[in-house]
Order: sequence, then structure tokens, then C-alpha cells
Amino acid sequence: DRISFTTGPGKSRPESCICTRGYYFGREDIDVICYKCPTGALCSDGTCFSGTPACEQDESLVGDWERLGRSMYLLVNCPEGHSLVNSTDGTSSGEFSQEAQQCRPCHPTREYVITPNTDSCQKCPPGLVCDGTASVEPVVTASTWEPVAGVYKLKTCPTGYRLYNLTDDQQECQPCGLGEHCTRDVCFQCLACPAGMYKDAIGPHACRKCPLDTYGPQPGATALANCLACPQFSSTLTDGNARSELCVCDDDRYRGLP
Repeated sequence: DRISFTTGPGKSRPESCICTRGYYFGREDIDVICYKCPTGALCSDGTCFSGTPACEQDESLVGDWERLGRSMYLLVNCPEGHSLVNSTDGTSSGEFSQEAQQCRPCHPTREYVITPNTDSCQKCPPGLVCDGTASVEPVVTASTWEPVAGVYKLKTCPTGYRLYNLTDDQQECQPCGLGEHCTRDVCFQCLACPAGMYKDAIGPHACRKCPLDTYGPQPGATALANCLACPQFSSTLTDGNARSELCVCDDDRYRGLP
């Protein structure tokens, strides 16, 4: 199939050749070339550029395009919320492809892009709220994130949260679960509540102590019911006891041998 034609016989100039839809006219030295239209420059009517980096009928193209003399057009800048693509691998860093050029829009809620002309759209991790641009909000207040090579990296979480960052698209601050907590500044693994304590809800709060006159013999307790009552006629001096031996007999009682 021909990709160029003339409007009639007797033409003497290369410029008389007209490229078919989906191509645009250009020259390299003395050669006349019909370049295939880049993905981001194809107009809705199937034409390409219409001789300038714009479409007919007031249809605008996304991004800034520059022409190499009378040769091909190059995409040089994309607006926020878009990723500049100009290579066969769908990025701006692979093998150049004139046809692949486009400003790829990032999804308005499920992706972000930090620097449109060099970075690719990245999947929004569960620890962030994204709007398709570089503007993001952490789901957990006081968690800190830093941009590293086009990707937001989770650096710290508040006390009581586990920092989960095995993959870039799954990063988040996870609250510790039932029967576990984390009291360190940086926590990658929640720890079981010590004996004498319990935690009956998922969240960042610390484990609670078993109340007076009870003891909790098992670590990782998930309910107040795991704190056992002292034997009859005995009590404790403090809360948070882990052993039954800490239940002290009343003054007129004594502890027998087990």
C-alpha cells in the first residue's frame, strides 16, 4: 500500500507528494519521507499534525513538540499527570521510537508520576492517596515518604505501625493486630504482647496491662478474658502480672503447696 500520493500527473516538486492518513510529510537531506504518526500526535480524524504540531478543528495535542528542521517531530515536554513515552519499552529511557511518542496520562486515582519528562506512571501504593500527578497524601498521618528515582519510598511510620515495603506498589504503614504491638521508632515486625498484657483491637495503641487481682500467663493475649482472676482470698499489689504467684494471699490465709 502506498503511503503518499499526488493530486494529479505532471508534478515536479517533492512537496507535491501528500502523505496518507496516519503519516506526515518530512525530508531528510534530499529524501522525501512520510513519517508514521506518533501515538500522541494522531488526530481524531486520522490525520497527523496537519503540517504543524496541532490538529484541525481546534483539537489540541498533549505536550510540546519540536521539529528537527524539516525532519521528524520530537516530543520534548509533557504536562503534570502524564508520562513522556518515546521508546519501544513504553518509557523515556529505552530504545527511541518515533512512532511510540506520546504523553501517557496517569490514572487519576490509581497512579502518580513525579517528573513527567523522565519518570513513568507508578502504581499508587495503599499507603498513599494519589491524583495522577506528583501530589500525594499519606494515608497514615506522620508517615514520611521520599522520592527516589521516580518512586515514592516509605521511610518511617508512627509508633504502633509496622513499616511494610517489600514492593514499591504495596508500601504502607500497617497497624499492629490483635495481641501484638510495636513500641520502637521504626518497626518492621509487630511483637506479641508480653505475658500480663493483652490487646483486643487492631490499631496502633500499645498492649494493655491485665487489671489488679488478675494475671496473664500467656503472651499474645487478644482479650481481657485472657487475664485470669487470682484464686479466692488473694489479690495483687500491682496490675500487669504474668504469674499466679504474684497473687498474694489475704492476711489470714497462706498458700498451700501445689
